[in-house]
Amino acid sequence: MKPFPKHWVILLMAGILVAIQAGGELFGQKNKKINVPDSLKIERKDTTSLFLNDSTLKQKWEKGGKAGVTLAQVYLVNWVSGGESSLSGVAQAHLFAKRLRKTSLWENTLDARLGYVGQGKIYQKTTDRLDIVTSGRVYLKEKWFYAWRVNLRTQMLPGYGLPGDSVIISNFLSPGYMYINLGFDYHPFKGHTLLLAPLSSKVTIVADQELANKGAFGVIMATFDVITNTILSFGQNLKYEFGGFVRYTFKGQITPTTSLETRLELFSNYLKKPQNVDIDWEVLGKVKISDKVSVNLYTHLIYDDDIKMETDNLGNVIRGPKVQFQEILGLGLTLNFSNEK
Repeated sequence: MKPFPKHWVILLMAGILVAIQAGGELFGQKNKKINVPDSLKIERKDTTSLFLNDSTLKQKWEKGGKAGVTLAQVYLVNWVSGGESSLSGVAQAHLFAKRLRKTSLWENTLDARLGYVGQGKIYQKTTDRLDIVTSGRVYLKEKWFYAWRVNLRTQMLPGYGLPGDSVIISNFLSPGYMYINLGFDYHPFKGHTLLLAPLSSKVTIVADQELANKGAFGVIMATFDVITNTILSFGQNLKYEFGGFVRYTFKGQITPTTSLETRLELFSNYLKKPQNVDIDWEVLGKVKISDKVSVNLYTHLIYDDDIKMETDNLGNVIRGPKVQFQEILGLGLTLNFSNEK
């Protein structure tokens, strides 16, 4: 079995991080006095605003995060209409570290989400996501920034098609997606951000060689001897795409007790079928019950033209790409932590 060099992912991210951060120093505009918009301010609990052209912020780090769990339960006893008791839960964590300078911001985030549902004696994974981002922006002019972003997203545990099935259909770094974006960040209103990255790359990673041999997630599959069915050449572990990337985010209060967060990402491959745009859209709505308890509604929609939903034994597509949709509704408990004073 052909080994996959997993260490290249860490080395690549580290190299890009060092190179781009060094570039950010060149655009730092160290001695220029400017009016920096609200998106590059720190709001203190005493309502005092500190601007990035304050020399006290040269080495300022903010670190923190939040962790939570969302639960839902169905319990049945002698229920004549039929059915079975079930219990489901989703654990999630968000960590961040920001470094503020005079006219620039360097931000790192890690988001993890893992959920299971149990019905009877059968347990099945419902959600699994690991998302790591390092990004930066340098002030250009009012509401506009030079921006770069590197994002690695994958899952943590193996995925199976059916409960109790032993056939793995996905795994850690199978798939994994790495996005490298270079462009401009626009902040039109409070809570709204728009990243326009005409120079972007997308790398699809399939580290599991068995999945790569099947051509899963759009990589080139293995070639087989038609008589003996032995592998002549292994499936490729990487697929490269070059194109344009757009990312819109919103986070804000709808009412005093209701908040909404959404993230929409679009990617178009310049080199192949640019009209078939990849879509990744998340929405999280919360209705606050107390400081730590809320009712949460989470939805996630994905469309990727390279993900074929079903293939035959020869790798031929029986059904093409389809819209993937996930919805989770439950009672959530969230704990926040930060070094902000």
